[in-house]
Amino acid sequence: MEKEKKIELEDYLIIDVPIGIEKENIRIDKYIVRLEDLNISREKIKKGILSEGILLNLKKTKNSNILKNNDKIYILKDIVRDIEEIRSHNIDIKNNILKNEIKSGNNILEKIRVYEDEEILVVNKPKGMIVHKGNGNFEEITLSDILEFNYNNLPGEEGRKGIVHRLDKDTTGLMIIAKTEKSMKNLISDFKEKNIIKKYVCIVRGEVKEDNFTIKLPIGRDLKNRHKMCISKDGKEAITKVKKIWAKNGITKLEVELLTGRTHQIRVHMAYLGYPIIGDNIYSNRKK
Repeated sequence: MEKEKKIELEDYLIIDVPIGIEKENIRIDKYIVRLEDLNISREKIKKGILSEGILLNLKKTKNSNILKNNDKIYILKDIVRDIEEIRSHNIDIKNNILKNEIKSGNNILEKIRVYEDEEILVVNKPKGMIVHKGNGNFEEITLSDILEFNYNNLPGEEGRKGIVHRLDKDTTGLMIIAKTEKSMKNLISDFKEKNIIKKYVCIVRGEVKEDNFTIKLPIGRDLKNRHKMCISKDGKEAITKVKKIWAKNGITKLEVELLTGRTHQIRVHMAYLGYPIIGDNIYSNRKK
């Protein structure tokens, strides 16, 4: 019987394998390759498994081992240390870019700031701006980069300081930024207790018949494409309230209120009902 390897947990990244993974019949090495936040090469994964720097449920594993529901993958932090070096290098590059932008009179923060006091900042995030780093993207300037460049003591974890909620890259709209520990705690609580109402306006393809309706369909990660979400019985609860503003000429303008905050929630729900958001190249079969 194989003995458990004694390890110091703080030396490892611990990855919880999602429920539903068994349907995909995927090997551990191929699954780790898809974790783009880690950005580990196939060669490093192979060496990590051989050297027991990568473990499955605290035990030695093989590249070919098939993952099961609720498995835990342990990856030695030394294996991904160079990613931190890349991230640090790119922070320096981004800061220089932002400094040059200000010198040329193009202060991005000034353009997007809507309101500010001692506790909070409200910005109008433009289309095309990523809120914070993710999916292995260390090079593109994010809202988080802009905040950390302009403020020294924002609360929160590195790379997401001040961030208490998010918007998709191609969504524009207001975001509340916490400037103090107190405001961060209060805002997180307010979002959790649904004291803050999140409403969106979107235009979808097709003429929606109902004036008002609520969508209650669970959303989970698409096991065939980790960049996408999908309707899944094993997913998390997702509730979307929809109000029709107008419908004509084959399109509909909607006001949408989120009662939960799942990734790509509006896009997934509307596409599933056959009304994809115009311009959404991920969940719509049409490109325009």
